[in-house]
Amino acid sequence: MRSQGYAIAFSLLAAGAFLAACTVLPTHNVVAAGDTAVTYKSNTASPPDDLAKAHCARYGRKAKFRGGIPLGEPAAWTIYGYDCVK
Repeated sequence: MRSQGYAIAFSLLAAGAFLAACTVLPTHNVVAAGDTAVTYKSNTASPPDDLAKAHCARYGRKAKFRGGIPLGEPAAWTIYGYDCVK
């Protein structure tokens, strides 16, 4: 009976580790940035508007969304572009 308890505990631990490994955390990586534009590579469905606003604000400008381009099929990553305008 004791070995059955260990087997169940091991199975639960292995299942938890598998689920944790499958979890994808939202990521926004800067691809290119300057005083007039910023581009992000993201694995989320929503554009990183707040990050772009903060970046452009450093230069006294406002972020204007240019659009997103999905990468691959199915698209796990998307490139989002912003212009920093006055």
